[in-house]
Amino acid sequence: AQSMYPFHFLKSSSTQTRIGWRVQCLRIGLINRMGCRLAGSGAMIAAEQRLLPIQRKAFHPSPLWRYASTMRRTLLCMIPIVASASLLAACQPERTGTSLQRVERLYGEGLNGAASAAASVVARGNSSDAAAAAWYGGLAEFKQGHDEQARTFFKQACRSSSPKIAGGAEAMLGQLATSRGDYAESLRRYERAWSLLQGSDRRQAAVRGLAAAETAGNTLAAGRWRSRLEGDSRSTSHAFVLQAGAYRSRSSADSHAQRLAHSAGSAGVGPVTVRSRQDQSGNWWLVQCGGFDSRAEANVARRRLPREELIVARVTQ
Repeated sequence: AQSMYPFHFLKSSSTQTRIGWRVQCLRIGLINRMGCRLAGSGAMIAAEQRLLPIQRKAFHPSPLWRYASTMRRTLLCMIPIVASASLLAACQPERTGTSLQRVERLYGEGLNGAASAAASVVARGNSSDAAAAAWYGGLAEFKQGHDEQARTFFKQACRSSSPKIAGGAEAMLGQLATSRGDYAESLRRYERAWSLLQGSDRRQAAVRGLAAAETAGNTLAAGRWRSRLEGDSRSTSHAFVLQAGAYRSRSSADSHAQRLAHSAGSAGVGPVTVRSRQDQSGNWWLVQCGGFDSRAEANVARRRLPREELIVARVTQ
């Protein structure tokens, strides 16, 4: 049996083939052991007849076994296909709306680096959300102190179809120009922001424009910005202001107002005023700055002056 059927072939054959070879070897071994005692008798034929069903079963597996084997091979072939499809789906870029929402979420959570990186991806596209993403990217870079990267973002945001985004980007470019000493560029940017913005945002642009004109010594531009602020104050009544202090004496209130005027103007919060108010204990002189339509806007402006002790107060007539 060993010379006719080498056993090393059994190690590399399939399960079905190995079973068949073992049955053949068992068959030949049984015949050899019986030898001459069973030779010429019917025992040899009977032994072969008993082994024949086993051999047939080994070489002819059941339909269920063949089905299971086929399904196993099919599943193994599908694994690379499914893995490749998953990788391709993961590599597909996000939709623009979803990406803009992600930029807004990252910026709102204070993750300025991640917000800037996500904004740059959306801003490189040609969709309608590119300018809005550039606006958030510029704010994120500005908070990190990266002025040049912020300028690049804000210049793209100036092309937005939204007046609020375009005007805000012009105002931020004016602030960046002021920080590097280019007051002519700063005044041009604030002029554009004034024509685009409304409400408290427009007033903040005017306050910054006035501060830039006064720093540059441009009396003509300073007078123009001052008249705009006075006209805006007469035509607009705000519900909230930022209050810095309350004093019994007018001189103390004026001294505090002078100290607050520079920081409030640089932050674009608004002009500083001193108002009087009467109550049961007597007269009070209130040091207030800015003018806002809602408490939320006043809180946003208050955070621009972290070193000042300011509270949001409702305007009383």
